[in-house]
Amino acid sequence: MDYVDLSEQIRLLQGNLKIHDVIEKSVRLKKDGELYRGRCPFHEDNGESLIVNPAAGKFYCSGCHVGGGVLQFLSSIKQASFIKTAEEQAENFNINLYVQPKNFNEEKVVRDKRELLEINDYARDFYHEILTSTADGDSCRKYLESRGITNTAIEKFKLGFATSAERQLAKFLDDYDFKFALMFEAGLIERMEDKLFDKFRECITIPLLDFFGHTTVIVGRDFHFDKKSFYETDGVKSEYVYPTENPIFNKQKLLFGFETAKLSITRSRKVIVVEGALDVITFNCAGVENVVATFEKDFNSEHADFLNSYAKEIIFCVKNGDELQLEEETLRTVRINDGNIFVATFPKNPAEFIVEYGKEIFLKRLENLSTFDNYQYAKKTFSTNISSREIVPAVLKDEILPLQKIGETILKRMWHEPKLLEYTLAILPKTIFSELHQELIEYLEICAEENKRPSKASAKMYLGDKSDDELLDKLCNADISNELERKAYEEAIDYLGRKVHTSNRYERKIEVLKDGAISHKKLNDYKNSFEYSD
Repeated sequence: MDYVDLSEQIRLLQGNLKIHDVIEKSVRLKKDGELYRGRCPFHEDNGESLIVNPAAGKFYCSGCHVGGGVLQFLSSIKQASFIKTAEEQAENFNINLYVQPKNFNEEKVVRDKRELLEINDYARDFYHEILTSTADGDSCRKYLESRGITNTAIEKFKLGFATSAERQLAKFLDDYDFKFALMFEAGLIERMEDKLFDKFRECITIPLLDFFGHTTVIVGRDFHFDKKSFYETDGVKSEYVYPTENPIFNKQKLLFGFETAKLSITRSRKVIVVEGALDVITFNCAGVENVVATFEKDFNSEHADFLNSYAKEIIFCVKNGDELQLEEETLRTVRINDGNIFVATFPKNPAEFIVEYGKEIFLKRLENLSTFDNYQYAKKTFSTNISSREIVPAVLKDEILPLQKIGETILKRMWHEPKLLEYTLAILPKTIFSELHQELIEYLEICAEENKRPSKASAKMYLGDKSDDELLDKLCNADISNELERKAYEEAIDYLGRKVHTSNRYERKIEVLKDGAISHKKLNDYKNSFEYSD
């Protein structure tokens, strides 16, 4: 199809797009006379290189020299061609860019998308009203509060609640003259035994919004706190219920929270990936905004390619021992884009962790990251999600544990398995070990950097007067293939991880013994010398 001279249509389109409003969705702008200034999202900008001139409808960065009109900004931020960006925006304002009308099929696609966005917006507002303004939403509001989700966040993300009523939404949409065929296509109603039912019943409704705030899809999630139920689609069970796929919804491409997170991601060049949409909202409430979520842990190469346009580090937050599966194609996509994938581990669900311990301690935890490969290696070699203590070595049987013995247990594994060094320090802060053990860990780090095997002789040289022959003999001669030794390492990591986790809250005393019993005062002095990463 041939295009006309688009200048007139482009001018009309840009007249509908206010450059200040569009750019402020991605950049925090400050007024400077008749202009606005902000940090450029297209390079690492430590100043305020981006200048926006609303009167002229132009922007320019004095750092990376990117500039132009509102469509140039949108095409750059979305990593799309100018003409594709113009076409997408033209659809939102019902502006025809073409010299001749689109053919019937093309017109129908555009019309169908517009109608689906409209009906989803109505459904979103309907469910949101139930949650925020009716007694039916009380139980759901209490559940969200227990998850650390505030009323402000409910408004920001337009969360809603679907009651157990079978045809509540269908009747509402029918009153607004929406056709049942459109309700079916949007996945808002379903048919069972020749009867029509609302797709979402007794669940939280979570809308996914596009750049202009239109709802592309609504996803439902069970809200019961004590008795989690699962939905089944095509034989697959899930906490979420999805509409059927349609012209504006593809489950494989779902990425929740990006529009809210984009500014923070662009500034930090880091994106945090969590498991569910409610986790994203919980993180936002705690003050961490560069967070997104896929659904059903389905992080694929398309997600990776898209996020690498904004971030160079993709950080997965998981509970200790959780499975994290990424396809080889996804890993290859990240590497091609010069990105990196890291894993941050937590002693409990990361969303629960940030609610209990707050933003500062969560961010401190992110200072100790494992690469994805190292996490998978440690996960494959050792289970760090110990559910029982059926096999517990004698050194870990007592309630009060000698820190010295625990440190030796961990050091044995790291001495013989260099890949476990990074993994261990991602779980535990170095400062919880004794002074001598810290020196040994630093020695092991040097060996790892130089790709050398540790030895008693080189360790003695590094330690100097602090050298301990008996300890070095234990480390060098340890039989790490022994099941008891392997289990000792697992239990030591688990135990210390929980102790650090508890200690930071000062909910109860930490009982630490170093070379035998110590006084209460000495215990407190020793406890205060710790630096906790949790």
